[in-house]
Amino acid sequence: MTTSNVTLEADWVKIADETDNHFLTTSKGAVDVEYVVTVADLAPTVGFFGHILRPDDIVTRDLLGPGHLWARNRGNTQSTLVITK
Repeated sequence: MTTSNVTLEADWVKIADETDNHFLTTSKGAVDVEYVVTVADLAPTVGFFGHILRPDDIVTRDLLGPGHLWARNRGNTQSTLVITK
């Protein structure tokens, strides 16, 4: 398993491919993070809303289901996700 840090801002960032069956994500920020799963390998369109979770919530594949996983910051600051795959 590998661990990486991903910086989130207002735009969607892909944090897992559909083939990543196992991952664990936690936030190192103080703002809520929005997550969404897509079937196509394309970022969600403008106006699309996903699941909003608190910074201390743990996100796994079992929680959000199969597909490409995207995340973005819900605040006007940067935050960091710690992703283990």
